[in-house]
Amino acid sequence: MSTPGDCGRQRELLGQHGFQFKTRIGLPDGVGEIDVLAFHDKNPTELLVIEVKGVLEVDEVNEVDHATEELMSGQGQLRKVIGVLRALPPADRVRLWSKPTWPHVTDLYGVVLAPTAQPNARYDHREYPAITLDTLRTHFRPQHLRSPRRLWAAAVAKPWLRRFGGATFEFDQIRVGEVTYEIPAGVREEPLPTPPGRQGSAPSGLGRGTRRGRPR
Repeated sequence: MSTPGDCGRQRELLGQHGFQFKTRIGLPDGVGEIDVLAFHDKNPTELLVIEVKGVLEVDEVNEVDHATEELMSGQGQLRKVIGVLRALPPADRVRLWSKPTWPHVTDLYGVVLAPTAQPNARYDHREYPAITLDTLRTHFRPQHLRSPRRLWAAAVAKPWLRRFGGATFEFDQIRVGEVTYEIPAGVREEPLPTPPGRQGSAPSGLGRGTRRGRPR
């Protein structure tokens, strides 16, 4: 479920990059509600459907699991409402929102958006990716916000994480009774290979971790 503050911030960001949008669209026969439906004038064949989940950042393992379940439920809701949109007769689509040129719409892209909560590894981002509002504001570049497809593709690929592709995660071991815990001690970023004909390499560094330890 979205909150007014969450919707307001992401609407402002989308509006700054040429998107038009409508929020809280009730579907026929009460089968569901679309949190945000958006399109870009330069890409009339594409629609963006956003499911906003009011899940905040969590630290405990069980809380992360709960947040992941909530975000995964957002995927189910996207699958449902996109299916309904595809099946609706043209006249019913226009009644939902008249601004899109519905006869030209061929592609619908879904994204789950939360204020700050990230899912764990059980979440599959390939069809309906999850991102946070902070990520959208911080890491999405203008080229990612030129169309629904580009925004969706960036949410799937998450190019801002590529620098950690060769990272080594380091842990300190602490033994309590018969249980050994591994406490994150930092991340060592491996230098990226230098392309032929260019000098220099990506910077490396050590970042301190703050997550709780796990039994081993």
